[in-house]
Amino acid sequence: MINVIYEAINRLGGVSRIGRLAGEFDVGMQEWELSSLEALYSFVFPPLFREFMKEFGACGFGPPDGNYTIMLPWNVPIPHHITNHKYTSYGTFYGRAAMPQMAFRLSWQLEMFQGRMPGEIIPIADCDGNKVCLGVRSDCFNRVYYWDSETEPQDEEDYLADFGGQMPREVKWQNIFLVADSFEQFVMSLRRLDE
Repeated sequence: MINVIYEAINRLGGVSRIGRLAGEFDVGMQEWELSSLEALYSFVFPPLFREFMKEFGACGFGPPDGNYTIMLPWNVPIPHHITNHKYTSYGTFYGRAAMPQMAFRLSWQLEMFQGRMPGEIIPIADCDGNKVCLGVRSDCFNRVYYWDSETEPQDEEDYLADFGGQMPREVKWQNIFLVADSFEQFVMSLRRLDE
Protein backbone atom coordinates (compact mmCIF):
# COMPACT_ATOMS: atom_id res chain seq x y z
CA MET A 1 0.00 0.00 0.00
CA ILE A 2 2.79 2.44 0.83
CA ASN A 3 3.98 2.15 -2.80
CA VAL A 4 1.23 4.61 -3.72
CA ILE A 5 2.89 7.16 -1.45
CA TYR A 6 6.32 6.58 -2.98
CA GLU A 7 4.85 6.98 -6.46
CA ALA A 8 3.39 10.36 -5.44
CA ILE A 9 6.68 11.40 -3.80
CA ASN A 10 8.60 10.67 -6.99
CA ARG A 11 6.06 12.56 -9.11
CA LEU A 12 6.03 15.56 -6.76
CA GLY A 13 9.81 15.87 -6.51
CA GLY A 14 10.51 14.30 -3.14
CA VAL A 15 9.46 14.68 0.46
CA SER A 16 10.68 17.29 2.93
CA ARG A 17 10.75 15.78 6.38
CA ILE A 18 10.30 18.44 9.00
CA GLY A 19 12.98 18.13 11.69
CA ARG A 20 15.14 15.80 9.61
CA LEU A 21 17.69 18.45 8.66
CA ALA A 22 18.03 19.54 12.28
CA GLY A 23 18.70 15.90 13.19
CA GLU A 24 16.82 16.32 16.45
CA PHE A 25 14.83 13.08 16.33
CA ASP A 26 13.42 10.36 14.12
CA VAL A 27 10.63 11.93 12.12
CA GLY A 28 8.22 9.03 11.68
CA MET A 29 5.59 8.42 14.34
CA GLN A 30 5.91 5.33 16.50
CA GLU A 31 3.15 2.71 16.66
CA TRP A 32 2.64 3.36 20.39
CA GLU A 33 2.02 7.05 19.72
CA LEU A 34 -0.57 6.35 17.01
CA SER A 35 -2.29 3.74 19.22
CA SER A 36 -2.32 6.16 22.16
CA LEU A 37 -4.06 8.85 20.07
CA GLU A 38 -6.61 6.29 18.87
CA ALA A 39 -7.35 5.21 22.44
CA LEU A 40 -7.50 8.79 23.76
CA TYR A 41 -9.91 10.02 21.07
CA SER A 42 -11.76 6.71 20.38
CA PHE A 43 -11.14 6.42 16.65
CA VAL A 44 -9.02 4.34 14.25
CA PHE A 45 -6.52 5.68 11.72
CA PRO A 46 -7.05 4.36 8.18
CA PRO A 47 -4.31 1.81 7.31
CA LEU A 48 -2.50 3.79 4.59
CA PHE A 49 -2.47 6.97 6.68
CA ARG A 50 -1.05 4.97 9.61
CA GLU A 51 1.74 3.59 7.38
CA PHE A 52 2.42 7.09 6.03
CA MET A 53 2.73 8.56 9.55
CA LYS A 54 5.06 5.77 10.66
CA GLU A 55 7.30 6.30 7.65
CA PHE A 56 7.29 10.10 7.31
CA GLY A 57 5.55 11.90 10.18
CA ALA A 58 5.58 15.69 9.82
CA CYS A 59 6.48 16.45 6.23
CA GLY A 60 5.61 18.17 3.02
CA PHE A 61 5.95 17.03 -0.57
CA GLY A 62 8.54 18.47 -2.92
CA PRO A 63 12.26 19.16 -2.32
CA PRO A 64 13.13 21.70 0.41
CA ASP A 65 14.79 23.95 -2.18
CA GLY A 66 12.07 23.52 -4.84
CA ASN A 67 10.65 26.61 -6.50
CA TYR A 68 7.18 25.27 -7.12
CA THR A 69 4.05 24.83 -5.06
CA ILE A 70 2.24 21.58 -4.36
CA MET A 71 -1.45 22.08 -5.06
CA LEU A 72 -4.61 20.31 -4.08
CA PRO A 73 -6.97 20.24 -7.08
CA TRP A 74 -10.68 20.59 -6.36
CA ASN A 75 -13.39 18.58 -8.08
CA VAL A 76 -16.20 20.57 -6.47
CA PRO A 77 -17.00 24.28 -6.71
CA ILE A 78 -14.68 26.23 -4.42
CA PRO A 79 -15.97 29.24 -2.47
CA HIS A 80 -14.35 32.39 -3.90
CA HIS A 81 -13.04 33.49 -0.51
CA ILE A 82 -10.81 30.37 -0.51
CA THR A 83 -9.44 30.71 -4.05
CA ASN A 84 -10.35 31.87 -7.53
CA HIS A 85 -8.48 28.91 -8.99
CA LYS A 86 -9.41 25.23 -9.25
CA TYR A 87 -6.83 24.41 -6.61
CA THR A 88 -5.40 25.58 -3.32
CA SER A 89 -1.80 25.21 -2.21
CA TYR A 90 -1.04 22.37 0.15
CA GLY A 91 1.30 22.69 3.13
CA THR A 92 2.55 20.07 5.58
CA PHE A 93 1.38 17.01 7.46
CA TYR A 94 1.49 17.00 11.26
CA GLY A 95 3.63 14.47 13.13
CA ARG A 96 5.15 13.33 16.41
CA ALA A 97 4.59 14.88 19.80
CA ALA A 98 8.39 15.35 19.95
CA MET A 99 8.26 18.03 17.24
CA PRO A 100 9.87 21.23 18.61
CA GLN A 101 7.01 23.41 17.31
CA MET A 102 3.64 22.49 18.79
CA ALA A 103 1.77 23.41 15.60
CA PHE A 104 3.50 20.52 13.78
CA ARG A 105 2.36 17.96 16.39
CA LEU A 106 -0.61 15.81 15.40
CA SER A 107 -1.51 15.41 19.09
CA TRP A 108 -1.65 19.20 19.56
CA GLN A 109 -3.83 19.63 16.47
CA LEU A 110 -6.26 16.97 17.72
CA GLU A 111 -6.51 18.70 21.09
CA MET A 112 -6.92 22.20 19.63
CA PHE A 113 -9.60 21.24 17.10
CA GLN A 114 -11.61 18.80 19.20
CA GLY A 115 -15.15 20.19 19.23
CA ARG A 116 -14.39 22.70 16.48
CA MET A 117 -14.85 20.01 13.82
CA PRO A 118 -17.39 17.21 13.52
CA GLY A 119 -16.27 14.19 15.54
CA GLU A 120 -15.95 12.07 12.40
CA ILE A 121 -12.90 13.96 11.12
CA ILE A 122 -9.48 15.06 12.39
CA PRO A 123 -6.97 17.63 11.10
CA ILE A 124 -3.95 15.97 9.47
CA ALA A 125 -2.27 18.75 7.46
CA ASP A 126 -2.04 22.49 7.05
CA CYS A 127 -3.40 24.04 3.87
CA ASP A 128 -2.79 27.79 3.74
CA GLY A 129 -3.96 28.21 7.33
CA ASN A 130 -6.95 25.95 6.78
CA LYS A 131 -6.91 22.19 7.37
CA VAL A 132 -6.82 19.00 5.40
CA CYS A 133 -8.88 16.55 7.46
CA LEU A 134 -9.24 12.78 7.47
CA GLY A 135 -12.35 10.78 8.27
CA VAL A 136 -11.75 8.43 11.18
CA ARG A 137 -15.31 7.34 12.02
CA SER A 138 -18.54 6.10 10.44
CA ASP A 139 -19.29 6.80 6.78
CA CYS A 140 -16.52 9.43 6.66
CA PHE A 141 -13.80 6.84 7.34
CA ASN A 142 -10.70 7.36 5.15
CA ARG A 143 -12.28 10.25 3.21
CA VAL A 144 -10.34 13.51 2.96
CA TYR A 145 -11.90 16.92 3.57
CA TYR A 146 -10.95 20.58 3.43
CA TRP A 147 -11.86 22.60 6.55
CA ASP A 148 -12.20 26.34 5.91
CA SER A 149 -11.26 28.45 8.94
CA GLU A 150 -12.81 31.63 7.56
CA THR A 151 -16.36 30.26 7.68
CA GLU A 152 -16.01 28.19 10.87
CA PRO A 153 -19.33 28.11 12.76
CA GLN A 154 -19.54 29.43 16.30
CA ASP A 155 -18.82 26.97 19.09
CA GLU A 156 -21.58 24.81 20.55
CA GLU A 157 -21.89 26.79 23.80
CA ASP A 158 -22.41 30.05 21.92
CA TYR A 159 -24.85 28.33 19.57
CA LEU A 160 -26.85 27.04 22.55
CA ALA A 161 -26.92 30.53 24.10
CA ASP A 162 -27.96 32.19 20.83
CA PHE A 163 -30.46 29.62 19.56
CA GLY A 164 -31.56 27.79 22.70
CA GLY A 165 -30.80 24.33 21.34
CA GLN A 166 -28.07 21.92 20.32
CA MET A 167 -26.17 22.74 17.12
CA PRO A 168 -27.50 20.67 14.19
CA ARG A 169 -25.00 18.38 12.47
CA GLU A 170 -25.24 20.29 9.16
CA VAL A 171 -24.09 23.52 10.84
CA LYS A 172 -20.82 21.83 11.91
CA TRP A 173 -20.31 20.72 8.29
CA GLN A 174 -21.02 24.09 6.64
CA ASN A 175 -17.32 24.95 6.22
CA ILE A 176 -16.14 21.45 5.22
CA PHE A 177 -15.70 20.19 1.67
CA LEU A 178 -15.00 16.65 0.45
CA VAL A 179 -11.84 16.59 -1.67
CA ALA A 180 -11.10 12.85 -2.00
CA ASP A 181 -12.90 9.59 -1.32
CA SER A 182 -9.75 8.09 0.26
CA PHE A 183 -6.35 9.07 1.60
CA GLU A 184 -4.79 7.26 -1.36
CA GLN A 185 -6.88 9.29 -3.81
CA PHE A 186 -5.92 12.51 -1.99
CA VAL A 187 -2.19 11.80 -2.23
CA MET A 188 -2.48 10.79 -5.88
CA SER A 189 -4.42 13.96 -6.72
CA LEU A 190 -1.71 16.34 -5.45
CA ARG A 191 0.08 18.18 -8.26
CA ARG A 192 3.01 20.49 -8.74
CA LEU A 193 1.92 23.94 -9.82
CA ASP A 194 4.23 23.69 -12.83
CA GLU A 195 2.56 20.45 -14.10
